[in-house]
Amino acid sequence: MSGANTIGNSISGNSIHSNGRQAIKLLDGGNNNLGAPVIQPASSNSVAGVTRPAYIVEIFSDADYEGQHFEGSVIAEASGQFNFSKPGGFTGPRVAVTVTDEAANTSEFSNHVLPVELPIITRQPESGSYKLGSNVILSVTAVGTGPLAYQWHKDGVNLAESGRITGTRSSTLTITGFQASDAGEYRVVVSSAAGSVTSLPAVLTVKVLEIEMLAGVWVMGQVGQTYDIEASWSLDVGPWTKVVTVKLTQERQLWIDMDSLGRPKRFYRPIPVP
Repeated sequence: MSGANTIGNSISGNSIHSNGRQAIKLLDGGNNNLGAPVIQPASSNSVAGVTRPAYIVEIFSDADYEGQHFEGSVIAEASGQFNFSKPGGFTGPRVAVTVTDEAANTSEFSNHVLPVELPIITRQPESGSYKLGSNVILSVTAVGTGPLAYQWHKDGVNLAESGRITGTRSSTLTITGFQASDAGEYRVVVSSAAGSVTSLPAVLTVKVLEIEMLAGVWVMGQVGQTYDIEASWSLDVGPWTKVVTVKLTQERQLWIDMDSLGRPKRFYRPIPVP
């Protein structure tokens, strides 16, 4: 629409599309060069923005930038703000709006925006019990319209980077040299332009004591004597298999079988080596 006398042209439920041009174009004062509204990034079923009070706002969607699908309309509030939601979501991913003033002038299309969805956490940080001095890694996996931002908390308080604690604003938190004071409840807040979500708690505790039982054999003889130590699962049946050769450095010497951890039983016999 072109020219200062071309006014009062109300376009409702636009279906002008696929022509390789803007669906609505105002030139040289056409429709009083009514300004298009500014809209914010939308979700898959809602859009918000600002225009003039009481203007009629029409919402469109499309896979391109033409606004092929008319989604509905709303009247701007006294502040000029407007919000529109459509149950079931918009037809096309890109959303734009037009406004029509009290003199029936319709604007060009607004800026087009893509839906912005709340982040979704697909893998939660895991609780665990850790030895003092060990290194602990907590991680979270989230999807959503980026960029995504992260903030880790311990017992409800924001964590900051330190010499031992790093990644407080990333998807992976690392605690180097775990201390008793590090025990507690950890959560991470994942944020995007659409809002934020908080993870489930990961509870870290101190592993106080861990006992491991290993088998051993006392070998007695002259210093310098060499023995083959054989092992079997059965004292009567065998078979006997050599597991190590030991040379005595003292008359009574203890040998520990590091492979015996978790085994129900094992028999041993020392055989002198000529």
